Amino acid sequence: MITALDAVDTLAEIIKDSPLGTEITGGIYKLNRPDNSQVEDVVLLPITQIDEVWSEGVINANIHISDINVVIKDKLTGLNYPQNQPNYKRLKQLLTIAKNEFEYLTGDGVTNPYQMYLQAHNIIQDQSSKSWFLNLRFSYQNYK
Repeated sequence: MITALDAVDTLAEIIKDSPLGTEITGGIYKLNRPDNSQVEDVVLLPITQIDEVWSEGVINANIHISDINVVIKDKLTGLNYPQNQPNYKRLKQLLTIAKNEFEYLTGDGVTNPYQMYLQAHNIIQDQSSKSWFLNLRFSYQNYK
């Protein structure tokens, strides 16, 4: 029987060897993102696992994307105000790659008999860094 951390290891390898793994500017991390990272990192967090005849659980893959700097012009005063805004174009680009690559995944059926699929996605603001990340929720089953 595999553990939730074994499933995280499997998903990390899948992402590393995928177009998403080569497209992001940062790394793939398990459980925690490096402090003060300013690059595009993927952080894998197991949420739950049920151990019965097979292992079944959920893993969140959070893809952190740095904000972009923009200048907003106040229409009344004419003054310019620099601001950080979500990098919507990059969020959309990486979400499209993830949806195309990870809709449904299976292992080889012998040494790694798993099924994994992209169950849901969301876009969330990271309150500590005031940047945004894609939250991909993967559901998995393993018959080991």
